[in-house]
Order: sequence, then C-alpha cells, then structure tokens
Amino acid sequence: MATDYVSIVHELLAVYRTLREKRDAVLDGYRDKNGEVPPDTHSAYEKARTDMALADSDFLAGAMDYLTEQFGPPLPGDTYTVTYAGPERHDGEQPYAWVVNGHDLADARANLSRLPTFREWFEDQCAWSSGDEAEGAPDICFLAKESHPGVPEWGYYNDLRREQSAELRRQQAEPRAERPAVQQLLAQGA
Repeated sequence: MATDYVSIVHELLAVYRTLREKRDAVLDGYRDKNGEVPPDTHSAYEKARTDMALADSDFLAGAMDYLTEQFGPPLPGDTYTVTYAGPERHDGEQPYAWVVNGHDLADARANLSRLPTFREWFEDQCAWSSGDEAEGAPDICFLAKESHPGVPEWGYYNDLRREQSAELRRQQAEPRAERPAVQQLLAQGA
C-alpha cells in the first residue's frame, strides 16, 4: 500500500492549527478589548508568550523528526529531472523522466545511476537490445534537452528522491564499492 504523504503533512498542519488556536486563546486572555496588553499584565503576558513559544518549538522539533522519519533526511543539492529514452521510443512512446537531487545536472545523472530502481530499469533495457548496439549496451539515450532543474511541469515522472535519501542513509551507514558498469554505459550514450 502506498503512503499518503499529503495526509501526513495535513495531519501535522491540523495539530499545529490546534496549538496556534490554544496559544491565541491564552494570549488573548491578557489583552484588553482593543487588543492591547495593559502594563499591569505585561509581565504575565510575556511569560505566557514564552511558554507558548517553547511549546511551538517542541512541536516543530517533533514534526521535523516525524517528517525525516517519513521522507528521509534532506538531500544535498537541488532537484533535477533527468530524462532517458528507452527502446520504446522507436514505437513512439514517451521517454522516462526521473527526478533526483544533485548539485548540477551531471551530479544528478551520477546520483540517478546509483539508485536501485534506475539500475534495474537500465539493466532491463539490455533485453530490448536490437543487436545494433555494443554487446550488453542497452538501447537508451540521455535526452539533455528534456533534462532540467526542478520537476516536470506536466506528465508522468519517476520521483526517486525518497529512494535517493534511503540510499544515502544506507551508504553513510555502510559504504560499499561502486558498480561502474552502469555509469560507464551511461557515459557511452552521452
């Protein structure tokens, strides 16, 4: 079953709205009918405001931990769309758009080449080889003109940032040797 990320964010927003309403109700108790804080209650108002700010801070820390658990830690770099056309392009099918993070497009391509989902897709393309390509080289090509910063404005794309985050955590916990074959084949098709 797929995770409903929008509901996760909405749930956190609902909790924060409740917290904000509570804060506003407490602080409104110190204001007069004009919305001003009278001098004789200013000290108590400031203490209540500090207490509410601490509660907000605690909520924010918990929300950040929860979001990190759900989505993974923030990825370095910016978001890029990296587009490849597979052998299906000969039948008029659209290319594959992959969304990952990187410091630039070249870094995003390198990051994409390390991800299990992309590697599996890439290796599956070998079965589609028509025999015209170098032995073992899949019939794919990098589409530089369709690769760009950000996510596609329309259409289907494979958002691998969550997988990239999990892979980054895994690599940080247990470094392993690179599998250069995919990167070498990608360089040949560039």
